[in-house]
Amino acid sequence: APQLAGLTVEIWPGTQWAVPTFICICLFIGAMGKSAQVPLHVWLPDSMEGPTPISALIHAATMVTAGIFMVARMSPLFEMSETALAFVLFIG
Repeated sequence: APQLAGLTVEIWPGTQWAVPTFICICLFIGAMGKSAQVPLHVWLPDSMEGPTPISALIHAATMVTAGIFMVARMSPLFEMSETALAFVLFIG
């Protein structure tokens, strides 16, 4: 992670993003999609046609927890980017 601190990437022409910021925002959007947060929640009703205790348990125990674990595990990378931390704070 410290080797990525000074690197930048151009997502759109004329816009420079720090690599840790880009990585962290992409990771967080992936965690949002996995845990079915708004606006990435459209897949959830289709996957759980009949709400059962097992489907609720799988969603709560695996999907949400896996995203939280990933973001927590990547916290050293998130600490390198004020923009990504502000993005997580705003969404949270």
